[in-house]
Amino acid sequence: MKQLFQLISMIVTIVGTSIVAVGNSFLLTLVFISFAIFSSIIPKFFSKKTAQQSNNWSTSTGTYITFMSDFLKNIRTVLNYNALDTFIKKGQKIITQSTENKRLRDNTIAKSNFWVNIFVYSFDFLPIGIGIIMVIKGMLTLASFVAVQYSSTWIINSFYSINSCRNQMSSAKPMIDKLLSFKPEEFDKNIPNSNLNTLTLNNISFGYKPGELVLDKINLKIKRGDKLLLTGKSGQGKSTLLNLLTGQLKPTKGNVLVNGMTNQNYTFSEVQQTSQIFNDTLLFNLTLGKKFDDFKITEAIKKAGLLPYVNRYGLNTIIEENGNNLSGGEKKRIELARAFLYERDFLIVDEGTASLDPTTANQIHEVFLDSPLTVIEIDHHIPPKIMQMFNHHYELQNKKLERIF
Repeated sequence: MKQLFQLISMIVTIVGTSIVAVGNSFLLTLVFISFAIFSSIIPKFFSKKTAQQSNNWSTSTGTYITFMSDFLKNIRTVLNYNALDTFIKKGQKIITQSTENKRLRDNTIAKSNFWVNIFVYSFDFLPIGIGIIMVIKGMLTLASFVAVQYSSTWIINSFYSINSCRNQMSSAKPMIDKLLSFKPEEFDKNIPNSNLNTLTLNNISFGYKPGELVLDKINLKIKRGDKLLLTGKSGQGKSTLLNLLTGQLKPTKGNVLVNGMTNQNYTFSEVQQTSQIFNDTLLFNLTLGKKFDDFKITEAIKKAGLLPYVNRYGLNTIIEENGNNLSGGEKKRIELARAFLYERDFLIVDEGTASLDPTTANQIHEVFLDSPLTVIEIDHHIPPKIMQMFNHHYELQNKKLERIF
């Protein structure tokens, strides 16, 4: 908008000063303006390159914004899998590329302005020489020459300013076009796996406010390989219990025991209702940028039932932002493959299949319930066939944990 107002101002200046100049000498004014117009052609030689470099910068800036959006939205997954270092390296590479693209664009604009400047001020002396000759030969009075010369200087400077505005507007156009194309429509897991055999909640109580307990004297023992279902009405504290199990909350009273010991670290994977998917390759979505043996990657893909997708599209296929080119089931299989690959101590499934159709939800359940993973799931709508695959079912009600089977 600023460049547009400057452009309008320069055009008004050119019109006004041209009237004054032409009133004194049409011929000399024509000479001055002809040289000025010639200088305005120069940016055209740089316009294509400027537009391309501006587009490169716009693209790299968009990549950075998407990366940061993915990173912040899925930060829990990044930290959970101890992938922060790979994301920092990736972010540095993206930022460096964006900075380099901006530098190249700015250099091209500066080069264009430099040559315009050279031509404008070089051509400024030629019309002055012609004007002096006209005065000497009596074709023009000295006063008229001075008036034309000063007016033409204003005109030439205005042309120079117009060229600068055009360069800036040209460089911004790709980003503006991209903007206009949019339409409405504490935690540190930098620890190894602990070979968890048992996870025990020993007489746990928890409240967010003093004297107001959400959970009261909860006892629960989870063994390696268990498939545990946790149900309960909304607001009963299921998510709070999961956060206690994962160590994101500390109990008000009681202890969390890992293999019978307190203050032990342990790791977990998560499949939530909203999938944690990144705008990158399928391989990156599985590994989060870490190095894994090809055999392990293949085995994780097979276990998750993702092999048909990989055979069709390959590991280097790009997953769109928010996984828009994936089905709901494919997103869940990617998360499960990631969990199998990282081999965490246990898997948390928090309403992880709620957004899927019943057939796909059952297929996803069969994948992780038929695996050696230790699973803790919150869900409200488990069909009888899938219910049989759990070996424990607990229900939360009135701050207590009741065992169903």
